[in-house]
Amino acid sequence: EREALAQLNLKAGSKARSSTAYAAARIYLQTGIELLTANCWQSQHELTLNLYVAATEAAYLNADFDGMEQLAERVLQKARTILDKVKIYEIQIAALTAQSQMLEAIAVARDALLQLGVELPTEPDETKISKVLQNLANQQSGKRIEELVDLPVMADAKTQAAIQLLGTLFPPVFLGMPGLLPILSSMMVSLSIEFGNAPASTVGYAIHGMVLCAFLGEVEMGYGFGKLAMNLLDRFNIRALKATIPAFFGSFIQHRQEAIGATIPTLKGSYTAAMETGDFLQSGYSILNYLESKFFGGVELDTWETEIASYSAVMTQAKQYSARDYLEMMQQTVNNLRKVGILSDCLIGTAYDETVMLPKHHQNNELTAIAKTYVYKLLLAYSSGNNTAALDYILQAKPYLMAISGLIQVPIFHFYAALTYLAIFPTKPEPEQSEILALAETHQTILQQWAKNAPMNHLHKWYLIEAEKSRVLGNKADA
Repeated sequence: EREALAQLNLKAGSKARSSTAYAAARIYLQTGIELLTANCWQSQHELTLNLYVAATEAAYLNADFDGMEQLAERVLQKARTILDKVKIYEIQIAALTAQSQMLEAIAVARDALLQLGVELPTEPDETKISKVLQNLANQQSGKRIEELVDLPVMADAKTQAAIQLLGTLFPPVFLGMPGLLPILSSMMVSLSIEFGNAPASTVGYAIHGMVLCAFLGEVEMGYGFGKLAMNLLDRFNIRALKATIPAFFGSFIQHRQEAIGATIPTLKGSYTAAMETGDFLQSGYSILNYLESKFFGGVELDTWETEIASYSAVMTQAKQYSARDYLEMMQQTVNNLRKVGILSDCLIGTAYDETVMLPKHHQNNELTAIAKTYVYKLLLAYSSGNNTAALDYILQAKPYLMAISGLIQVPIFHFYAALTYLAIFPTKPEPEQSEILALAETHQTILQQWAKNAPMNHLHKWYLIEAEKSRVLGNKADA
């Protein structure tokens, strides 16, 4: 009778979780655990495992990270196979990422993947990157990207688990060790070509699309992989991935060939799907990129500024501190732009304080946060005419640009960097001017590459730089 009651509580808890009633789910699952026998891991192993795994996820969804970790450790000690442990590793990775512990999240995944026979390098390495890309090119030889949608369904359980785990790694790798991304995406696509498509293959194709666009300059091919991911998502119709795949596509790929405005409904849809499935980690990054598309896409501030505070409060409630910090950084930038009088490039105010947050970002290895902070500061410094500070922010941002690869901040950075160098050009002695002009043209050339693939987003910025260059060189008619 107690076992039957425990089964009923597991069923009720699972139903409550699916309905996003996370507090209720936790109560049902805890009640189910209390109904188990003393030697439950031996006599009721499957039921015990299912209750503990579900309770671990419920603790995470209720933002009780300590309780989650205690339950997770119990499962990892008692589970009989690596396949029984995979869901626990996924929850741990999500929880560590939500708490800005990116390197720790990657370490958990690396340990789990080794148990599945997949080796993830500890550091990005040019030789390893070249090798995996070459291996993938050999595998893909003769296959068109769109044909990969018709690969057979992956049958091997361990490979399915491995590709699923690799798919959860994108946020911590992108935010904490972006040099690993080409290896991560190539491994996932390679596993799909060799063993067939699994639901997580959609994530691999989307990450690879981003890598091709952002790292390898293969924008058309990258867009092709992005569309492949979206098409395969329709085939599998997996509810949880309806948040993840549009997030990749909207944040990293879509704006490379379509108007920035087209990403706004894509990313809002991703946020809604993430909230409906309890994927709070993804919901935070989706809503952030949605708001950044509005900000950098030129949508009138008055029509959406209040959304920043609203979504920031949602992220605080869900204990998604990483996403909340980014939203508060944006809020402070907007506050500075709104301030009557002198425009400040210091992100210090009611929403965000760079003197507190920048050291924290460095401590947590949040490379993306550091890069975004300096891009915002560069925008503010140039806009306020503080060219000395703007020059400093260009130098501060450069080492971290890899951590915003593929995001809309990249062309924004090069736009304001070029304009900053042109602004100081007339103030420099003649021998230095050619060097300053060359620096401006370097940034303009990078922007031109973006404009070539998405002229609707960037060509006007290239022309503005060209006009400013003509002006400072005295060619006013050309300007």
